[in-house]
Amino acid sequence: MTWARTIIQFLVTALKTRCGARAISAILACLLLHVPLARGAAPVSSEPLTNAAAILSLPADVAGKHLSAHLTGVVTVAEPGWNGRFFIQDASGGIFAEKLDEPSPSPGDVIELVGETHPGAYAPIVNASWWKKRGTAPLPPAKKVEIEKVMSGVEDSQRVEVQGIVRSVTIGRDRVDLELASAGYRLHIYCSPPTNIEPKNLIGAKIRVRGTAAATFNATLRQMLGVQIFAPFPDDFFMEEPEQINPFEKPVLPLNAVAQYRRDIRPGERIHVKGVVTLQRPGEDLFLQDEKGGLHVRSRQSQLFSAGEVVEAVGFP
Repeated sequence: MTWARTIIQFLVTALKTRCGARAISAILACLLLHVPLARGAAPVSSEPLTNAAAILSLPADVAGKHLSAHLTGVVTVAEPGWNGRFFIQDASGGIFAEKLDEPSPSPGDVIELVGETHPGAYAPIVNASWWKKRGTAPLPPAKKVEIEKVMSGVEDSQRVEVQGIVRSVTIGRDRVDLELASAGYRLHIYCSPPTNIEPKNLIGAKIRVRGTAAATFNATLRQMLGVQIFAPFPDDFFMEEPEQINPFEKPVLPLNAVAQYRRDIRPGERIHVKGVVTLQRPGEDLFLQDEKGGLHVRSRQSQLFSAGEVVEAVGFP
């Protein structure tokens, strides 16, 4: 670069002529002004970052410089057993924060948080040095986004709205785990459904949920594995359409017809099959056989069936 050679020549001349330190300093200052930042480098400010979106926008190496952060927002998720971990959202968006081994705030708490940035195991997070509750507020509105965008991981830490067909229900101590199928994707919803709905009646139902998206990941590689949605309040759970017919009341479908063309096929509906048990692995699966063919049935049901016993099953093909 011509300008660089010129400045170096000025420096050599200054040293040879023993010019004053002030002149050399001026030349060095000129050189620094003309040196471009390294590609991808971001200027580091001593001012604290004051919104979640700014922190999430940091490259991992910059977030790893432990920049000062000072946020005020609403806690959107803080699950029992998370030991000081929680999601917080301000006007710019949401982010994951933690102050380990201390009680977590509660969803709906408005808190002020001071800490440092950290690259996180997937997206940048905030390591809090302290936080203080300043009040309470409703959870921020959830964004209606396409399921493809949610499953890409770009909505990590954000309040989103998703809908789909419930494929399975697992009742936990604090939450109900719903496996949701939507546009060919599968994700788990951890929620508190309304008390007037029996959880087992949710299977096959079309639901809509507003909650915070949280990526599951391989921390070593910083790669996403999947997405979960946390919806702590029953008000964020909506039954759109229950399963229309008890699947055990539907006609029995021959086993070889499960994957064949039928004009009455409706996506997301369970089918009814019947056959003789040829093998069972309790809690995993069983194999059925009828006069037309065989079928592999996946089931976490632990009830034991003997080989040769005739059973009926309903489920999603």
